[in-house]
Amino acid sequence: MYLLDQIFYHLYVGSDLTSLAPVMDKIDLKLGWLSSLERKRHLNSGIDPFSAPLGGEFDFQVQYKGFGIENNLYFGEAQYLYWRDYGESVYNGVPFYHSNIYNRTELYYEYKNLYIKARASFILHATPKAFANQQMISVVLDTEKLFSLFKF
Repeated sequence: MYLLDQIFYHLYVGSDLTSLAPVMDKIDLKLGWLSSLERKRHLNSGIDPFSAPLGGEFDFQVQYKGFGIENNLYFGEAQYLYWRDYGESVYNGVPFYHSNIYNRTELYYEYKNLYIKARASFILHATPKAFANQQMISVVLDTEKLFSLFKF
């Protein structure tokens, strides 16, 4: 391989439905179209034609008092055409999109105050051929608000 051209895009429409149930922290729905353009360039045999796999994605998120569930369902043609050849050395992102059906479910607890947002998650990944899980802790600091406490 000489060069791998890649363009990924995700177009979607979504809605925040929290106003319908104000007791909830968050209710979001999204419906989208996920696609890519990929081709290989070879030094000895020229340029492969572009492949353009298409797929749909349905996402929803519900959160109440910091406890939440977020689900992403992808269905369509397999993305990452050359994953088996190059893996993570070329692709960043989730390798499960190489399947034609992929479901990701995240169960979490999120703590928020003025300066910090912390989330502890248990994540399930499922395709027709694989099932995996992971745990994740993420912490986000709002440094602008945090440093405003100290008047330098």
